[in-house]
Amino acid sequence: MGLPLSNGGPRPDRPTGAERGDPVILGTGPSSVDGSPDARETLRMQTPDEAREIYEVIVRLMERFPAASREEVVSVVAAEHEALTGNPIRDFVPVLVEKQAKRRLKLVHAQ
Repeated sequence: MGLPLSNGGPRPDRPTGAERGDPVILGTGPSSVDGSPDARETLRMQTPDEAREIYEVIVRLMERFPAASREEVVSVVAAEHEALTGNPIRDFVPVLVEKQAKRRLKLVHAQ
């Protein structure tokens, strides 16, 4: 079973959207960035692996920048992910998202 992608996490008695082949949307629960359709759309992942890796990026950045709110970290990650929309090679997207999000968060939360 993978990492939970929302507050409720995956339910063992039902396949997740990713297991059914549906697009994976990260951060659409009650504590998503701002609940707007635009925020949800920017977090649409191409594959379950990409969703897991972006989730792990968010967790690492929240640990590295404890002064940043979850919403701020998710928002920055979403913006960086959106900037790479349409990139046909998805393997390096999480690495690029993390690098740029870290750079942006350092500007605000110097450590």
